[in-house]
Amino acid sequence: MPAQLPPAALRGLLDATPAAVGCFDAALRCVYANTAFTMATGLQVGSTVDDDQRDLAPALKEMVGGSTAPRRVRLGRARMPVSGTLFRLDEAYVGMVLDAGAHEALAAVRAPTLLIVGELDRQVLALNEAAAARLRCEHRLVMVAQATHLFEEPGALEDVARLAGDWFTAHFAGRSEPVR
Repeated sequence: MPAQLPPAALRGLLDATPAAVGCFDAALRCVYANTAFTMATGLQVGSTVDDDQRDLAPALKEMVGGSTAPRRVRLGRARMPVSGTLFRLDEAYVGMVLDAGAHEALAAVRAPTLLIVGELDRQVLALNEAAAARLRCEHRLVMVAQATHLFEEPGALEDVARLAGDWFTAHFAGRSEPVR
């Protein structure tokens, strides 16, 4: 089982910028991504960076392999390329902070977007409010009452599932083509 990201390291990563941030482990798996990071890059918690991501995968491998110098990297997405800085958090984790221009990617989102956050998770709530303010598509920010970051409270995950199911049914039921 991979080591857990130390809370101090995660807080440090979040405190470094209110912008789009992500964190990767030695297996090149995304172990943390805030909403802005996921929307700008398409990478979310649990996804693995593969060799198709030509600019990011080799840079991550080098950072995990021992390089300690921060490194600029550009993610060549077809519609909205983004760039950022990779830096080593510790021996096991590499962080990435996207440039401020990554917020422009939020304005380019066209698919109806639902943001769900725990009411008691003030830091993530602020990040989601900032992301919602940049969205130009139909969107909704919903707070799950009395829930924290991981929705561990009794009934919280069920609320998240219900909210997401209702949103997808209302916005995507019967579509045969992807929304861009």
